[in-house]
Amino acid sequence: MKTNFSPRVEKKFIIEKTSKKVVESNIKKLGFEEIYEPRLVNSLYYDTFNFNCYKDSEEGIVPRKKYRVRNYNSDRNYQLDIKYQNYSGRYKKTEKLSTVPKNFFDSDYGRLEKKVYVHYYRKYFSFNKIRLTLDYEIKFQNLSSYKFIKNNLQIIELKNLSNYDELVDEYTSDMFNLPFSSFSKYEKAVETIFKPNF
Repeated sequence: MKTNFSPRVEKKFIIEKTSKKVVESNIKKLGFEEIYEPRLVNSLYYDTFNFNCYKDSEEGIVPRKKYRVRNYNSDRNYQLDIKYQNYSGRYKKTEKLSTVPKNFFDSDYGRLEKKVYVHYYRKYFSFNKIRLTLDYEIKFQNLSSYKFIKNNLQIIELKNLSNYDELVDEYTSDMFNLPFSSFSKYEKAVETIFKPNF
């Protein structure tokens, strides 16, 4: 299953009650520099009719997979991201797409259909070979009504961490003294839009 999948080593944590201005200031005080212009990220998530991908993730079942189609800003260059997790680690495969598929077929889950859109802005920082992203202004979009539901959380993700875990722990402790989180935007979107109807 890991064929063509790249290992993912990343950590994330959640900022709930701190302004974006303060968060960015704290990031820059640690030596991180902004390396790209901010981008609007648009992620369309796919799941089975009964939300089996979501349920596997919620229950911690492995192996498991997650499918999403992503584009940036108003660009029509799409990419498919397939995230795969088993007992040995987390992996991701990315493929370019010319259009947005109506559905996918997965050998384990069967037919996967469009479920929710997640939109947010992302800023990019780097320091000492560690890449940091800050996600903010997160919105969940119900595909049946196309209404947006705002989420006030900010998400920091630290990536490329295979050799820098101790350094990252020190940085994040200094930044906000918060524990790392397994937060998933897709899971939060499903819980916000659909869970009362399960």
